[in-house]
Amino acid sequence: MNSLTVSYLAGINLVLLWIINRLVRNTMHNRLTRFFEYLSQRVTALYVLQWTLVCWGMGVVGYQTLNPWQTMAMMPLMVILTLTCHALLARGLVRLAAATLPAPKTALK
Repeated sequence: MNSLTVSYLAGINLVLLWIINRLVRNTMHNRLTRFFEYLSQRVTALYVLQWTLVCWGMGVVGYQTLNPWQTMAMMPLMVILTLTCHALLARGLVRLAAATLPAPKTALK
């Protein structure tokens, strides 16, 4: 890729971002925009939770056992599972078991 291609792609991205900004700013705050705001405010927690579920899923399903169509079918299922688990955790209906660590021993008394 040369510098002209990079400039061209950057320009397209900036125009698309401007269009998205205009659409979001000029639309009413409906359920979809509130949902996206909810996701954007909790992106790190959702990311960690989803990868935890994906890793557990590899233990259940197996690693590289699904064909591409099955993998694509699992993606929305994992998103729904992630959002459900996050909602249960946020409402306090499910608690994570915290491992208790022994108190650190200090040299000074």
